[in-house]
Amino acid sequence: MQRAIGMLAMALLSLTMTPRAKADVLCDFQGNLVKNCSFEEGFTNWYGTTTTDNHNGIDGFGPAYGNGGEVYLGSYGIDTLSQMLDTVPGQEYMIAFTLLNYTDSPPVFYPNSFTVTFGGDTVFTYPAGRTGLTWYGASAIASGPHTELSFNSRNAGGYFFLDSVSVRPTPEP
Repeated sequence: MQRAIGMLAMALLSLTMTPRAKADVLCDFQGNLVKNCSFEEGFTNWYGTTTTDNHNGIDGFGPAYGNGGEVYLGSYGIDTLSQMLDTVPGQEYMIAFTLLNYTDSPPVFYPNSFTVTFGGDTVFTYPAGRTGLTWYGASAIASGPHTELSFNSRNAGGYFFLDSVSVRPTPEP
């Protein structure tokens, strides 16, 4: 009987430890306030001009991590991709994401730009130049119970690839 209970416990434990089929190990964790952090469900839970501009979309062929997708951002105008997060006023949060700038030579009249805002405050500005997939992060303090996280981009000569978005309280609870 004890052996049967032990085997049942091991089976249940292995089920809880098995990663989900579409998991991004870098953002799909308890405590991440961002829903659909790796765009595995398309633009579900996200809003903004990026979701409707035909120069942007979800790339399911070469995700940075996980099995689903990443957002590609390329437009002559400034596009936004946002999500409203439930936050605690005065709490500090760590914002992290992966970004790749795939641009050979951006047009002079439409320089590339990529910024991140948290509650309307700019917390990250992309350094110029082409880069490989890189982790970026910033910290910010929430001013209210709901805070908008926004990615604002323009990349007329190529694309930015965004993936693995996370926002978590610091220090972690």
